Amino acid sequence: MQLVSIEGGRVNYEDFEECGALDFYGPLCMLDMMEDVCIGLTDTPVVSNRGTDLEKAMTQVRKTSLFQEIVMHVQNDLQTALLAAPAEYEALRKEYGQYTIIPEQYAARMLEY
Repeated sequence: MQLVSIEGGRVNYEDFEECGALDFYGPLCMLDMMEDVCIGLTDTPVVSNRGTDLEKAMTQVRKTSLFQEIVMHVQNDLQTALLAAPAEYEALRKEYGQYTIIPEQYAARMLEY
């Protein structure tokens, strides 16, 4: 298996142009959204709609096991994707498209959002 390494923002792999695009922006946006969703899923109180109160709630959410589990899944999947050979990319896309990173006990409440 040939590995893809990232150095200084450049992907070092001789056939990189044929691999398709690498997207690390999507997971960051998703994690930002998950903070908001986890506020509701964990019933974390938000005192008001002021930015400071929302930031306090997000800080509390980041400490919950739910949010930490989600971050762990994202980190593991990103690490797997980074170490995958180009021939494995399509299989990884299919695999990641078939499951959710939200634990099952929160799935029904997640649909409310």
